[in-house]
Amino acid sequence: MGKTLPQSCFTFVFWGILLSDGLTYGSKSSASHQTSQLSAYEVVVPQLIGRHRRDLSRAASDKVSYVIHLEGRDHVVTLEKNEILLPEDFTLYTYSLDGSLITQKPEMQDHCHYQGYVEGIPQSTAALSICSGLRGVLHTANASYGIEPLQSSSSFQHLIYHLKDVRSEPLSCGVQHTEPPPSDIEQTQNLDPLSMTQLLRRKRAVLPQTRYVELLLVVDNERFNHKNRNQTAVREEMVHLANYIDSMYIALNIRIVLVGLEIWTYQNPINTDGSAGEVLGRFVQWREKEMVTRRRHDSAQLILGTAGMAFVSTVCSRSHGGGINAYTNNNPVQSFASIVAHELGHNLGMNHDDGRTCHCDVGSCIMNSGATINLEFATNLGTALPTVEVSVVSVSSGLSLSVHDHCPPYCGNKLVDLGEECDCGSDKECEKDPCCEAKTCKLKSGAQCADGVCCKNCQFLPGGTVCRSTTDECDLTEYCNGSSPLCQPDVFKQNGQPCKNTQAYCYNGKCQHYEGQCQAIFGPKAKAAPEVCFKDVNLKGDRFGNCGYQGQGYKKCESRNAMCGKLQCENVQSETVFGILPSIIQTPIAGTKCWGVDFQLGSDVPDPGMVNEGTKCGENKVCLNYQCVNSEVLNFDCDVEKKCHGHGVCNSNKNCHCESGWAPPNCETEGYGGSVDSGPTYNDKDTSTRDGLLVFFFLVLPLMLLAGYVFLRRNELRRRFCRKKRSQGYELYRPTGLPLCPHMQPNPNHRCLLSRDLPTLNSLCLKDQPHPLQYNTVCVKRMTISNLFLSAVTCGFGGLGSGVADTVIPFKTDLPAYYQAWMDIATNLNFFIETHQLQDKVKQMPLLSIHHLKGHRELRLAHLALGVITMGYVWQEGKEKPAKTLPKGLAVPYCRVSEVLGLPPILVYADSVLANWKKKDPNGNLDTVFTLPGGDTCKGFLLVSLMVEKAASSGLQARFMSRALEKKLTARVRFSMEEALLTTATSLIEMREAFQLMHGEVDSTLFYGVLRTFLSGWKDNPMLPEGLRYEGVWEEPRHFSGGSAAQSSAIQCFDELLGIRHKEEHDASFLRRMREYMPPPHRRLIEAIAAGPALRQYVISSASARLSFAYNCCVAELVKLRSYHINTVYKYINIPANKAKRSGCPFGGTSLALRETGTGGSDVLRFLQSIRNSTKDYLIY
Repeated sequence: MGKTLPQSCFTFVFWGILLSDGLTYGSKSSASHQTSQLSAYEVVVPQLIGRHRRDLSRAASDKVSYVIHLEGRDHVVTLEKNEILLPEDFTLYTYSLDGSLITQKPEMQDHCHYQGYVEGIPQSTAALSICSGLRGVLHTANASYGIEPLQSSSSFQHLIYHLKDVRSEPLSCGVQHTEPPPSDIEQTQNLDPLSMTQLLRRKRAVLPQTRYVELLLVVDNERFNHKNRNQTAVREEMVHLANYIDSMYIALNIRIVLVGLEIWTYQNPINTDGSAGEVLGRFVQWREKEMVTRRRHDSAQLILGTAGMAFVSTVCSRSHGGGINAYTNNNPVQSFASIVAHELGHNLGMNHDDGRTCHCDVGSCIMNSGATINLEFATNLGTALPTVEVSVVSVSSGLSLSVHDHCPPYCGNKLVDLGEECDCGSDKECEKDPCCEAKTCKLKSGAQCADGVCCKNCQFLPGGTVCRSTTDECDLTEYCNGSSPLCQPDVFKQNGQPCKNTQAYCYNGKCQHYEGQCQAIFGPKAKAAPEVCFKDVNLKGDRFGNCGYQGQGYKKCESRNAMCGKLQCENVQSETVFGILPSIIQTPIAGTKCWGVDFQLGSDVPDPGMVNEGTKCGENKVCLNYQCVNSEVLNFDCDVEKKCHGHGVCNSNKNCHCESGWAPPNCETEGYGGSVDSGPTYNDKDTSTRDGLLVFFFLVLPLMLLAGYVFLRRNELRRRFCRKKRSQGYELYRPTGLPLCPHMQPNPNHRCLLSRDLPTLNSLCLKDQPHPLQYNTVCVKRMTISNLFLSAVTCGFGGLGSGVADTVIPFKTDLPAYYQAWMDIATNLNFFIETHQLQDKVKQMPLLSIHHLKGHRELRLAHLALGVITMGYVWQEGKEKPAKTLPKGLAVPYCRVSEVLGLPPILVYADSVLANWKKKDPNGNLDTVFTLPGGDTCKGFLLVSLMVEKAASSGLQARFMSRALEKKLTARVRFSMEEALLTTATSLIEMREAFQLMHGEVDSTLFYGVLRTFLSGWKDNPMLPEGLRYEGVWEEPRHFSGGSAAQSSAIQCFDELLGIRHKEEHDASFLRRMREYMPPPHRRLIEAIAAGPALRQYVISSASARLSFAYNCCVAELVKLRSYHINTVYKYINIPANKAKRSGCPFGGTSLALRETGTGGSDVLRFLQSIRNSTKDYLIY
């Protein structure tokens, strides 16, 4: 924890219980039943000070006070809301009937859970909820009381009673302490800690700084059914529970923050049968796999009906930070809080208080392993402080209590909050920080990072720098990747990988074997005892020889499982190296001394003296859950010869980790070793060798060859260049009155075209020019989403014949209040889809008139909003279960808006791309107005598409070219035409450059599996073969294609401008049909260009080599753009489709999942290849 703890002590004490079982919803129990378990009680009417009781329905105040009759007189109980109990991002996880996870973030800040004290009574405490009356506990110096509403009362009457007067079934930790230790046990202690646990003996003390434990509770299906399957009841019960636990830990200056709750609503995802150790093992494995990546937390506690158990000192552990807690149906939440506090104490590093000088004024110590929970309890912690020891998490172990500050985030709290790049603390603390700006919490100029194992001197460490070395034969090294301050996630050899010369197996990154475990406990000279020791000792079923617990006692090992019970060692020293006091037994058997240990940690703490799981107990056998079972249970399926070509091993993610000299992913080619998970094993940014070779081969070597050539041909060269000079006609032709050719001036967007263009030549020999398909520009501006210039087409390239506007006013982002129902659903679309609420919300939509929409911009926004709602409604349940009818409240206004705009009633490209953007900040950064499922992938896909459209706008020179084509070909006209064509070519290059950003912004798996579905239409879609019915509009279903790049008017404009006609009638008809999905001004522009003079024929008839070359540049760049589009489609559609085929179609067996179709319904790869090839045919040779 960073500082030496004060040498004072602290005692946890059991909280008592109340009569009622937490909050019981819909209970009709009579008052007589409510008091049946009370031997004495009193009826009181608490009086709220300063407010009327009817005000309790309003938002709860931060502070309240009540007058309560207690101990013969009235007392004022002052309460303050527990503000840190529930964070703003509290998350509730439940499951649907089909097992799908449902994530909700309910508003919980305005809760009614309080803590406080009784005025006039020193060191008194109170933990109450005021949700529906007062319910909770009060503790004074003399006694402990429960208080709860009287169920049959209508006048705010409450029951108050001594907790000692409650009859309730006892709770116990289940540890047996009746068996005396054998006479040959030696009690030893050594101050050197054991590396595997790193537990230190320290006084339990109040921490000097408040620490926060982020707690996540998991409720099993049995408890959920006991609460009548009422999610609200379970949620309130668990919040009560967290409030009570927090009130216990607050005396240690430790606060409990309930960050999440998971309810197993239909079935338990793990098997909860078996011993507590077995269930705990399954739970922490499930937690590591499912919960750790989903929600940050320090400890997860499972609530179920099995005995409690937890790992020690694992509060910060990814793999072991959890516990299980027994909640019997007859014990109320207040007493159960002591069970969870006990197991959480183990996670925090606390061992049992048995046999120590633990004194409690009343009740039992929380960390007592065997005491029955007393109904009387104490919260006056000061009287117990001088006497108690406990194990706390050691600083040297690398673990500590959570220090997350749950106050509102601000710059200077030393936590990197959302929107910050770093946080060095106060101004004084930041004076010596070279990386972080104190005032802004942004990185200083030139700094790449401020903290992290892969950050040094404010720069990322080079890729290949070791950031996590191996700690065991079964561990693997991780490396910095050169672009992050964090080390790669920890991976290790796959469980079941042979180790120690095939004498053992790898298990969770450790080579588990008896000898290593003996040496860890008894020192480096210890060895594993013979098998006879294990069988003789472990068949007894006592504390020194057993196979775990069974009921309330120890379980005898069966002979076949004896090697998986208590560890037996020989050649043992007189002392252990373990850091806590064990009991040691020496058993002479068959001429050898068998040594074993018992650490007396209790039944709810895994015993380090048991054989480790994963230990090899025989040929093809392994220890799991105290049983010697077939090693196949480890699921080791790595054939290193086939999968890794004999040059590596499989890691815990089942990827090859290659030996040095071989490259991942399959160790088939030469490389530097490592895996796709470990980070690069070499500095992939060190280009010195490559740069040296490039300089040599492309500069030094050519110069040497040139010098040799000049030397050998020196006489011939001298004759050629020393004869009398005469005009070679290299002067550029420039008509009178025209400026110097623009291509000869410095222009970063154009290639300089130099040639011998003599007036007498009718054509230009192009043999010295690059082939048009290798044409490129010099210096094309790079574009990113973060610096995209605010420019887009608002109403179709400025309207027919008006050219393209350089800047436009963005579309509207909000509609009149009359249409708030549309905007609410469209804005929260993803949440409603995730929680399966969207279809219900749409069915509840009122039928609204479109007459309140004013102007084109509001109509376009309405069409966009109704479009995304429609796509979400149809595909909410996935490809397999599309909706087949659009409700009237959505269908009627959508079709009417579509009719006014001349668009079909489906989300078209002009909606999702051209009309779906807004300013994100004053710097010109953009964001989408609405999104579909897919998160950042959806935004990236739409905004990159917008950037492509923006790049296209400058290249559409249709109006200028159409006027020029009507004129006689003069030198002036020719140069102007060349300029316009090269501008178009540059625009096509910029489109391709923008298109390349797709690979960094769009995840292929999310696009294919999620976003593609929600962009799909109902034409040529086998999941909607009859189309979609629009209720209240058409009787018969209609077929419409989903939005796709084929609906981009820019590409079709380029085709028409360059006179390109696609050969395949199917392709041409598809493109013509896609024009029906464009805004009318777009369609008219394309038709006008098509009806104008033929540019290609004009270029051919001009016989101008320059003009032909400029035209070819345009065609070549259009071919390149379409080729790049093909590669992108292959990555985002065909590769995922092939994976789906190989995996046997994981999408419910539907043919659509495996079809390589675009969102518009076409065979997209064949279509793009066809039009690319036909485009190439229009080059002029």
